[in-house]
Amino acid sequence: MSSNPFRIQHLWLILVIFSINAHSSYLDYIYQDKSPSFNNFGQTGLIQLPTAESLAEGSLYVTFTRNDIYKFGAMTISPFDWLEGSYFYYRPYDVYWFFDPTESAKGLFLDKGFNIKFKYKPNKDYLPSDIAIGLDDFAGTGLFSKQYVVGTHDFGSFKATFGFGTGLFSTEAEYTIANNELFGDLGNFGFNSSRYSKGGDLTYDLWFRGERSFFGGIEYTIPYSKGITLKVEKDPFNYFAFLSPLYGLAPEAKFLRQKDSDYNFALNIPFFDSSSVQLYYFKGNTFGFTFSIGANFNKGFFKKEKISTKAVHISKSSNQKKSFYEDLLYNLNSKNLFVQSAEIKDKSLKVAIAQATYNNPVQGSELVAEISKNVSKINNLDIENIEITNVNANLEMNRVTFLKDYFEYPSSAYNYLKKSKISFESGNKTEYLQNEFKPRLTFPRQTFGWTPVILNHIGDPIKFYHGGLILRLDHDIAFSRRLTLNSQYATTIFNNFDEKRYSPRSELEHVRTDIVKYLQESDNYIPRMQMNYIWSPYQNIYAKLSGGLLEQMYGGVGGEVLYKPFNRNYSVGIELYKLQQRSYDQLFEFREYKPLTGHINFATVLYPLNIVTKLSIGQYLAGDRGYTFDISRKTKSGFRAGFFFTRTNVSAELFGEGSFDKGFYFQLPIDTFLNRKRSGNLNFKLRPLTRDGGQKLQQGSDLIGIIYNSSYDEIAESFYEKNN
Repeated sequence: MSSNPFRIQHLWLILVIFSINAHSSYLDYIYQDKSPSFNNFGQTGLIQLPTAESLAEGSLYVTFTRNDIYKFGAMTISPFDWLEGSYFYYRPYDVYWFFDPTESAKGLFLDKGFNIKFKYKPNKDYLPSDIAIGLDDFAGTGLFSKQYVVGTHDFGSFKATFGFGTGLFSTEAEYTIANNELFGDLGNFGFNSSRYSKGGDLTYDLWFRGERSFFGGIEYTIPYSKGITLKVEKDPFNYFAFLSPLYGLAPEAKFLRQKDSDYNFALNIPFFDSSSVQLYYFKGNTFGFTFSIGANFNKGFFKKEKISTKAVHISKSSNQKKSFYEDLLYNLNSKNLFVQSAEIKDKSLKVAIAQATYNNPVQGSELVAEISKNVSKINNLDIENIEITNVNANLEMNRVTFLKDYFEYPSSAYNYLKKSKISFESGNKTEYLQNEFKPRLTFPRQTFGWTPVILNHIGDPIKFYHGGLILRLDHDIAFSRRLTLNSQYATTIFNNFDEKRYSPRSELEHVRTDIVKYLQESDNYIPRMQMNYIWSPYQNIYAKLSGGLLEQMYGGVGGEVLYKPFNRNYSVGIELYKLQQRSYDQLFEFREYKPLTGHINFATVLYPLNIVTKLSIGQYLAGDRGYTFDISRKTKSGFRAGFFFTRTNVSAELFGEGSFDKGFYFQLPIDTFLNRKRSGNLNFKLRPLTRDGGQKLQQGSDLIGIIYNSSYDEIAESFYEKNN
């Protein structure tokens, strides 16, 4: 490749990036679309190239691209404004599968990997609007490995992007920066990392190595078009380098991958405010399209209905206090705020509540306090201070006290006057049961509900997606305040799991790779039937004993202990379970394998960023020992995105493809999709591969999930979120 980094006719791009941002008057009425624009690799970008822009905090998008050479799918998440990560699948049509040069093996190859982009907004007139550093396919085979530094400047009517990259960016660039010229000798780029064994390891020996190449392009917003944009970019890629070093190309690749032009063109059409379709023409001879759909989950999609705090007088008792308690019970229970106990004394009121409506404990407590204050008024009682105890699983999570005049201050903005009229305290075991008024509860108590559930199994090279729909009955029986039986009964509506291959290829005990048999065996089954006994032996210490069918693949007995101090940002727990592997039909029979698994768990939260780190050390289902590290971030709306990995004493060769267990997940608050408040989350978790090493029990109702909003920082953060 040429060592000459520039030619005069290409200085236009650099001049555009760093020129003065002069806005014309007609820009004032150009429609400025807010939906992000994606390139063909699932990143915010142009056509084949990335830009320095990134998704807004709390965004989640799915992108699908198709052309004559390949199909490409990606899921992109942005836990921060400055951090964007994506997980991708790539299937070329003209690559053979495992060196098998037959027609039946063509187009079966499936590659997957992770991309990450870090953005910086300099806010300097002489610098681009955004600058970013990106790593594409930074682990595993590195066959898509490319790294870049890029700047994007927003001129209003158009955006210009300019940067340099290594890896695949340098495979066919007309202008490259030679070694030692600007950035020193970084070595020679190669597609094979010295760290590659079975895939999955960080291939940092490839990052920013070898020759570097300039790239760039522009994006122009068409006036009066409601956000339609035109894109032009200079294409730096050699398409024969995409995957061809691994298994070899089919004969027709000679024509499919031929590059007749260095310039690509696209028309991007947004719709539904947050999605788009992009029609593009690249390398001078190939058409394709990119479809993206997603949303920003930092706020709900529907305006929440306002909950009335007006109190209704229904009691017929002549006793003032009894009348108050009866009215309190009726008015709160009618709002699904279930009174556990109450006591009024010396102008102070204590109310203990169990509820599944509000994720935010301050918001729920404030509603309870307002209704309670109005109930006191219609009963001619004078209340100044109101203490709300939030109860979950018969355990006090917290106490929120509203002092006199709290409701006289505006609730629309966070302010110190209002904050001075509220206090947060730790729960104290089951002290709420000592209150004067306790509604009569009869046991056993039953609740049940039907839920449609989508099952997924992703990533098989032969058929990418396998899935199905089941109808699940969730049945809970409370035998006492502490003892419950949680059961799930499932019946299959439809699925295509019978088409899934069973090929575990694992030398370890098949603790997870037999999942295909569990998916295929039965149409009517019991995913879980778990008995739990939960209590708090000491303040800030919680315990649980469990037994039964604990998950889809295992039954057994065990327990957990959790220490979560109120005035600290960490927790420590220990868990131990003796298990037996369930039969494939997921009923009441078992197989011979009987693992013992247990872990010590550490968790900490970094405020105000809401970054949660978890470290779990112990023995896994296959008898291997090691640790799992999990890091996630929760936005103010409750949207959470995270990544985890596990390292054990199982070697990469014994573990198999992927080298070690890893994956990512996200949680979406259910009430994001509703016009009313409701607690709970929709959970999605994806592992690139299902292997047997580093696998944990997936039992329901773990204590770290139950004992939430039980520390000062969690509650204080909830107060801030509610008022901002």
